[in-house]
Amino acid sequence: MLTAKLRGVLTATVLAVSLTMLTAACGRQPHSGGPGIHPIDGTSPAVVLEPPGPAGSDGKKVSAWVAYFSSSARVVAGVHEVLRDRGELDRFVGRAAPNDPKAAAEIVAASGTTNFSRYVLVGWTATTGCSAATSATLTRSGDVLKVRVSQPEPPPECLTPFVVTVVFAEPKALIPADPAFG
Repeated sequence: MLTAKLRGVLTATVLAVSLTMLTAACGRQPHSGGPGIHPIDGTSPAVVLEPPGPAGSDGKKVSAWVAYFSSSARVVAGVHEVLRDRGELDRFVGRAAPNDPKAAAEIVAASGTTNFSRYVLVGWTATTGCSAATSATLTRSGDVLKVRVSQPEPPPECLTPFVVTVVFAEPKALIPADPAFG
């Protein structure tokens, strides 16, 4: 049986280690050099965080319409695909927001009326670190699609990283038949 003093020391140690691990998770991101521009963690190299412009240096801006945009901590990061019909949209929602029925319903409501005979959807989720994304742009260079995300300066500490979810509606002619996600 532990004495009260030893039990107190163990409790304090466990609490200190837990708090150290939680605060180290997000707030120590290196700055990329530009105002309001921050790199994400290494889990989704296809997302380049910089303000969207008329054309990125890597390629031509293709996003004509953002059907859905959200930044939260409840969706799964690292999901990206071209959605060519309602069934693919439903499968994307199942992979991107399996534990968030509200986000799933919002994605379907915002994207479900797409005319798939003329348009495709490009769905993308990615971790953006400790600050919420404020906008996203889809770019294309050859057959490679990339998303550029803008976000504010992250706070010095955070408990949970944000995940951006964006669904772009694009004319079929602008999206390669078998794109790579870079």
